[in-house]
Amino acid sequence: MAQQRGTSLCYAIEAKKTRCYDSAECGYYPEDLHKSCDKLAIITSIFVDIFTNTREILRQLRALTLLAGITSNVLFYRTWKLTEFVSFTEELVKRYKKESLVKQHVMRTIAHSTSRAQLMAYTTEWEFPEHVDAYVNLVFLLLAEEIKS
Repeated sequence: MAQQRGTSLCYAIEAKKTRCYDSAECGYYPEDLHKSCDKLAIITSIFVDIFTNTREILRQLRALTLLAGITSNVLFYRTWKLTEFVSFTEELVKRYKKESLVKQHVMRTIAHSTSRAQLMAYTTEWEFPEHVDAYVNLVFLLLAEEIKS
């Protein structure tokens, strides 16, 4: 949901700025641009929160692994060992961090674009996540199957 809303906001910013490029009187910053940018900042904070929360889950899983000791290598649910949950979460943290940084970069720079090509690049960068992809979706499906009762 946040991904789609952010994409819509990027397209809105792109449209507002493109209209400004065509009109000499408004410069690079249309009057109502800040509203969309403020909303994009809120959406971006969701991605930061996702990364932060996933990192905390990883910390807790690692602590559980230490607590479990050698038993962390036995099945934790149906087929996954505790170490596999840790590995999955480590991968998520890496991917969520990278994606969060991309979203933050777009949020900070899209409003300052000075060309249509830059606007399109930032919108595309937001719309097509490079780090949270089909692999992540697949592993989440596997995880859902693993913990299903």
